[in-house]
Amino acid sequence: MTMLIDLARQRAYVYRDSVRIGVTTISSGKPGYETPAGVFTVLQKDRDHYSKKYHHAPMPYDLRLTWDGISVHGGHLPGHPASHGCVRLPIAFSRALFNEAGIGMTVTITDRQTDGGLIATETALRPQLAENERPLLSPEILSAGGYQSGPPAVPATSSSGP
Repeated sequence: MTMLIDLARQRAYVYRDSVRIGVTTISSGKPGYETPAGVFTVLQKDRDHYSKKYHHAPMPYDLRLTWDGISVHGGHLPGHPASHGCVRLPIAFSRALFNEAGIGMTVTITDRQTDGGLIATETALRPQLAENERPLLSPEILSAGGYQSGPPAVPATSSSGP
């Protein structure tokens, strides 16, 4: 499994054998605490982690990416970057990801402003779920949480502007 996190779109995409099996919204680092772009490896997993830096804040289903505190974990998604550098996922999605992901899984984080085009974006990786593959999240969880299993929807534009 691999994960692609697009900071500009505030989306995360999960792949198994190059086939997309999940997509969700995220909340990344707020100004002054930006989430770093790069290619990371899951170093540790902790189902019930609490922050040592930020007032014992809960970080459920934590997948540690760096030793200085950057992780992917469940949390509140206000609709914009709001964390102290971590990538927050919806709780149901983070639980499913935690159960499937292994230590050593590759997580690519791109902001498309600093990656020089070297890191593939989701637009270039559009494979659909293969017949014999199972999705990361069940259709029931997807529909209940407002997640989508296909490409992100593009908002319609009006003649008066975007």
